[in-house]
Amino acid sequence: MKKILFFHTKWCPPCRNAMKTKILPLIDLFGKEKIEIIDADVNPQFAEKCGVTKLPAFFYIYPEQHIYMRVDHYSFQQLKELLGDKS
Repeated sequence: MKKILFFHTKWCPPCRNAMKTKILPLIDLFGKEKIEIIDADVNPQFAEKCGVTKLPAFFYIYPEQHIYMRVDHYSFQQLKELLGDKS
């Protein structure tokens, strides 16, 4: 299943902005099963394992096709298209 991993912290202003402008609208469109929200303060080992060095961090994963890529710079529209645009 295609999925977006979103790494954030509660104290990070850009993370809060990304949550409001990208993550919550994506959850509204695709549901929580397509968006995994990971607090890097709560799970620092996983964030480090994924190579997160700055926040917010977005990853697109599509295990069936062996696609794992960082998509920090993607707009809301581009993220929506990755997951299967539900206009």
